[in-house]
Amino acid sequence: MSAESVRVVRRIQDALGTDDVVAALDDQARDREIRVVFADLAEPDFEVAMMGPDYLPAAAEATGPDGFTAVWTDWASAFASFRIEVEDMIDAGEKVVSLVRLVARTRTGDVPIEETAAAVWTVRNGKLARVEFHLDRELALRSAGVDP
Repeated sequence: MSAESVRVVRRIQDALGTDDVVAALDDQARDREIRVVFADLAEPDFEVAMMGPDYLPAAAEATGPDGFTAVWTDWASAFASFRIEVEDMIDAGEKVVSLVRLVARTRTGDVPIEETAAAVWTVRNGKLARVEFHLDRELALRSAGVDP
């Protein structure tokens, strides 16, 4: 099943794109395309969580495509631009970890930010069941059951 999990995550990531998240959130045609992919590759009520450092609870949690858009719209609101570069993917069975680099510029002060992060995608029966976006790679790896 793990090769299938990786395939599902790759297809979703390809649809989401890695260019400018801020611009993508305002693109209605792109939103429709992503919703078609979610309809095909995700459970209707898949869970989405934005995870902060281990000393804080999840920054935001939601379900389904509307929840996905809502948490990302909230998260990206502080940025003038926000790009995600996928560096590597780790197959952990029903979980897949995407190791990424975040490259952004803030709305206030146009401050450049570049950080590493990760996403943990849980795929069950060929469908996305949960995705966690982590600012801390080590916590993401532990969440997926992978030794950092």
